[in-house]
Amino acid sequence: MIKVLIVDDDKLVRKGLASTMPWQDYDMKVVGEAKNGEKALEFMESNEIDLLFTDLAMPVMSGLELMRSVRELHPSVSIVVLTMHQDFEYIQDALRLGAIDYIAKVQMEMESFEEVLARVQKRMLDAKGKNDRHFMGEDSSEVLEIDEGYALISTVETDVMKRIIEEKGDLDYHPELIDEGVWLWLPTSEKDCKHILDKILIYDQKDNCDCRIIILNGLTGKNKNEIQKLLIEYKENRFFYDYHPEKKRIYLFVQDLESNTSLIDEEKITQLKEQWLTLTWVQQTSEFEKLLNEMKGLHLPKTRLVNLLYFLINEWIRIYNHVISKLELPVGMNSWYDVENWFYSIRDILNESMGNNLFSSDVQKSIMRAVRFIHEELACPVHASDIAKRVNMSRSYFSQCFKDLVGMTFNEYVRHVRVEKAKDYLVHTNKTVTWIAENTGYADDKYFSRIFRKKTGSLPSEYRKMNQKG
Repeated sequence: MIKVLIVDDDKLVRKGLASTMPWQDYDMKVVGEAKNGEKALEFMESNEIDLLFTDLAMPVMSGLELMRSVRELHPSVSIVVLTMHQDFEYIQDALRLGAIDYIAKVQMEMESFEEVLARVQKRMLDAKGKNDRHFMGEDSSEVLEIDEGYALISTVETDVMKRIIEEKGDLDYHPELIDEGVWLWLPTSEKDCKHILDKILIYDQKDNCDCRIIILNGLTGKNKNEIQKLLIEYKENRFFYDYHPEKKRIYLFVQDLESNTSLIDEEKITQLKEQWLTLTWVQQTSEFEKLLNEMKGLHLPKTRLVNLLYFLINEWIRIYNHVISKLELPVGMNSWYDVENWFYSIRDILNESMGNNLFSSDVQKSIMRAVRFIHEELACPVHASDIAKRVNMSRSYFSQCFKDLVGMTFNEYVRHVRVEKAKDYLVHTNKTVTWIAENTGYADDKYFSRIFRKKTGSLPSEYRKMNQKG
């Protein structure tokens, strides 16, 4: 006999479920009721149950909090979720916590009770069978006998899955939420394959649908848990790069997912940083597209990619603040498609800022190289004649071009960069004024202090007191 506990803050719902559902027909018996999660746990301390029916939205302790506690304290108890349609965002969390089914209250009609209990009973027996095989020393993971399965992966929150689940028909299958934004169907027959695929393809043409259908082949003989793990890894890494708004379906083979692990090429990342900072790609389309393809080919995890983009933004602003003062990452960067569009917008900004038709692209690149030299060699003596020679320009023409493109004379710009770097040292370090003077190119700290006060209106020590925090 399956012992059932019903938890809902609505007394009428509890009494209605207990009295109207044909529990005995499915070897079930309601042994208790509770009005919230806290009362349910108190009941379970002194009473053995096998099946928990719980609402999600309850006072004192919610259904999700109850499920987490039950998973820890009573792991053998099966859980069915009671919910309203508008609670769909919570259903995903509930399924992730191990709910074997859910019941929408607004669809609770007499003729559906038998179907609900039959489905719940079957899933409990299936789970028990797997556990029994596990205790007998067999692999508890299911070995798949069908070659094709389906997943739906979303880059953003969506209600598409809600609609698909509500219209699932009479097939005995249930889409599994295996991770945030990743749903998986693993059919048991060719008939189910066709039915499921037809159902999810309905949404293929929906407007503003950010879901992508994954058609996964090569499943026969594979371990179900391993397939779930591979799909989660795919969502976290490669899907970010495979997503494109015009590509609604993605075809994958299990073998491709299994061989998708690769080490991050740190040397290549260093090379790309250098190339992105030269700004050669601003004028040369071929170089720009080459850098984009090489960066995409690294398939960096999203967190690592974001860190790299932040590094580039900070360096571009630090080195080229005479032409760009503010750059930001795109809002809602959910795919490489978004990153690529962002790079195109950055290129347009730089082209517009640097697009002085009086100077060739070669001259602009030379001046940009000179600017980088200034930043990289700030602690050393920096002279216009030396820099001009290094960028293959005459001294006089270099000075003219530098002022026109940067907006300051060479010496003015050097002083500006040195003072800005000194400000940074004063605010974010406890280095002495003498050390800061030496490391921003001033051998005489008194001369440095005079220049600093002329530019900022205060001495270095005064500036530190006014701006340093902590």
